[in-house]
Amino acid sequence: MRSIILTITSLFFIFNLSAQVQDTMKVDKKMNGEILEMESKLTVLGKAILQDTLLINRQNANLEFCEIFEKLLDHPDIYTYSFDSLITVSKLISPDESFRVFTWQLFEADDIYTYMGYILHNDGSWTSLKDASSDYFTPEFEVGDKDHWYGALYYKMVPFQSAENKTRYLVFGYDGNSLMERRKVIDVLSFDEEGNPTFGEPVFVSSKESVAHPPVMHRILIEYFANAKVSCNFNEIHNQIIYPHLVFMKTPEGEFMIPDGSYEGYVYEEGKWRHNVKVFNQVQDEPPFPEPVLNKEDKKNLFGKKYKRAVVNPNRSKKANEEIRKKNQKLREQKRKAQEEN
Repeated sequence: MRSIILTITSLFFIFNLSAQVQDTMKVDKKMNGEILEMESKLTVLGKAILQDTLLINRQNANLEFCEIFEKLLDHPDIYTYSFDSLITVSKLISPDESFRVFTWQLFEADDIYTYMGYILHNDGSWTSLKDASSDYFTPEFEVGDKDHWYGALYYKMVPFQSAENKTRYLVFGYDGNSLMERRKVIDVLSFDEEGNPTFGEPVFVSSKESVAHPPVMHRILIEYFANAKVSCNFNEIHNQIIYPHLVFMKTPEGEFMIPDGSYEGYVYEEGKWRHNVKVFNQVQDEPPFPEPVLNKEDKKNLFGKKYKRAVVNPNRSKKANEEIRKKNQKLREQKRKAQEEN
């Protein structure tokens, strides 16, 4: 009799457990269905953000994209979701898997690119980033936060230890900037005690060989001619940041910064990134530029002129900065009026 009771009890337990598992599977299936449905909508909207020819359509698509994406971030198990179909969004995860960063670009005019960003922590909390790059007066020397972010499309993340032995992250990004000039951005991401993101930190320092590098910078901006090919990344083999050295050269469109075939970078030293004037001992035969202005018979340098290194990320004059600030203010006003009219 006792064995019969135990058998009935066991069967009852197994039945309840099976029912619970089935209920959980139904919930998971429902949640996964909701995620897939939202991701499908985001995929369509993402293409519209990039490809639609009308600004108002791109802006509306971006607004709807943000609304759906934020709902998606509220799902409890979304942190491990791959988002494979969102090819218009950059998706980075920190090497320690403590957070993920999502960024994408909205083209608004020839000289207006706006970036969207979200940081998702592995505890389910998330933060939206507000692109305020047009408000930066001298980006190389300023600190930002979630509401004052130098927006960029991030493509690489590298952790490092600060001088205080705290974890920081180099984030490498692309900025469309303007019709004729692009930018690569090397920023520093950290988190305060409340988990809020902070951008920019005085860790980029000059070396004895640096010609005109400021003593300290908070982030690196590499501005170059839109038709030039400029890579900027952390090189695992050489264990340092590497990017092309740029010089001002005349082009059919005007004078712009173009790679001269040599490379410079930054080497990590005790919590700082020290400028390395010349990464390699030799100069390439040709610069990484589609149609270089090159006198091949003169081997003095790649451009047939006396070789002279330019300033590292040349800082604009106070007057030039003020002019750019006024221009950005004018563009923001035009953008606001356009949005009101639409």
